[in-house]
Order: sequence, then structure tokens, then C-alpha cells
Amino acid sequence: MIVERDLKDARSDISSDWRLGIAYNAAIKLGTILLRAEGYRPDRSSQHYRVIQTIPMVLGDEFRAESDYLDTCRIKRNTVEYDMVGAATFSDAERLDRTIRRAKSP
Repeated sequence: MIVERDLKDARSDISSDWRLGIAYNAAIKLGTILLRAEGYRPDRSSQHYRVIQTIPMVLGDEFRAESDYLDTCRIKRNTVEYDMVGAATFSDAERLDRTIRRAKSP
């Protein structure tokens, strides 16, 4: 599965910035899978933002904290991808990895 591949790659010997970026990609893919399973097709314009914002609407408001956290990760991922090096820490990447693994486990 694509999410598993990304989570595995995120644990390899790479920078924390890349760890966060890859784990974030896994989160977006998992969110997209969840939304598609419910019949939703997020518009490609601002797709990451739309996937994150739609999660509580589809899965319930009890997922608001996870959605807010993923939005924070989205902003940090954009920073390390486009603006600066070293903004993500190992803890940032590990927390996101744990969050995704918890979300994908029944």
C-alpha cells in the first residue's frame, strides 16, 4: 500500500524535514482514501487543504483535533519544502508517523 511505503521511507536515514514531508504525504493519501471510500472526490485545487478540512465533516467532529493537527503539519511541510531548511524536528516527524499509524489501525 502507498501509505505503508511512505511510512517506511519516512523512517529511513534522511533529514527530519524529509521525514516530515514523506509522513505528511502518507497522511494526505490516507485522508484521500477515507474520503473516497465515503464517495467524496476532493477538488484538485488546494487538494491537501480540502482533504484535511473535510475529514471532520465526513468522519465526525471527534476528528477535529486530528484535522487541526494535520493542518499544522501542512503548514510546516510547506515551510520545509519551499522556504527553509531545518524547520522540522525528529519529534515532529515521529509524532506525525504515530498519528498516521494510529489512524490507519482499526
